[in-house]
Amino acid sequence: MYLISVPNLPPVFSVHIEASSLYFLYKANVTVDTTIELLLKCFQAHVKDVFDYKFNCAGQDLQSTDTLKNLGLKIDGNKCNEGDYIQAVRIPFKLYVKM
Repeated sequence: MYLISVPNLPPVFSVHIEASSLYFLYKANVTVDTTIELLLKCFQAHVKDVFDYKFNCAGQDLQSTDTLKNLGLKIDGNKCNEGDYIQAVRIPFKLYVKM
């Protein structure tokens, strides 16, 4: 019999993304090492509309290379604490007029 060691995987927890323009919450199962870029791609695949979005948390825009650990979201057990959420903000279209 062979013993196979499995690395200690980070715990999975749920984070809620508030999309005020769409009037719903999006729930994603993530780890503390999840990047904002990956989370944004999953959110946009779920929403399925033509708009681009950016995330902000506590009034600051989140960068694509940020991880949830870097954001300082407080994780209690398997969920974020009350009041810790990420907000999806729709990026308006830029119209270019050729003169």
